[in-house]
Amino acid sequence: VGFPWKYFLSNAGQSPLTILGDSYPIECSHLMDLHHVSGHLCVLELSGLSDSATRICLELLERDLPILRTLKLSRSAKRDASMDDPDVTLSRLARVPELRYLRLYGFQLAFEPITSSIPLLHLELSHRVASHSKLQSLLPILQGLQSMQYLERFTTCFLPDAGEEDRALRDRVSLPHLESLRLSERDERSIVLWGSLLLPPSCAIDVSYRSSSAYGHNLLLSLVRDYVS
Repeated sequence: VGFPWKYFLSNAGQSPLTILGDSYPIECSHLMDLHHVSGHLCVLELSGLSDSATRICLELLERDLPILRTLKLSRSAKRDASMDDPDVTLSRLARVPELRYLRLYGFQLAFEPITSSIPLLHLELSHRVASHSKLQSLLPILQGLQSMQYLERFTTCFLPDAGEEDRALRDRVSLPHLESLRLSERDERSIVLWGSLLLPPSCAIDVSYRSSSAYGHNLLLSLVRDYVS
């Protein structure tokens, strides 16, 4: 694998690079080589990332990525279960000017209020419930979504618990270009997040949850009535 990989990178020149594949058979040294061509990465899609490969990818995100348009990273199911999923900060993604498609499996996107706009079109997130220890409210997610006004597709699961302060939220976040919203949770937090968003009537909504609370049931009925009216 080493020779063709080195040959490919050394002969790519200034051409935009598309890197796709399962990182498991790729040695970490080969991933390290991507640091030297970060300025030419246009598409990076890697699945089955080991813990060591994950660290290299996080280091890569600290480099300049001026033309990166698509980033899809998925960690191995065999990753260390005792560790929280690592953070990818929203402020760091704001410094990737061309990023339009982001999918993170086994990472936690660290939502935070930022002043700059992030021109993402597609955002897909999935991480372990254990990572909720870092995020105890839906409010940071809503603050982060305020910077993604061009978002067209948003999919997520394993949201933080919806506390009383989340239920009391009055200011809704507008996502005027959203075409698809997919939320999957075991309780009412997906309903609370949906209720905190102002969406166009053409948006397709797919919300899965299991809850017996009167609050969740009544909120869902209210949202469905508003959606079909």
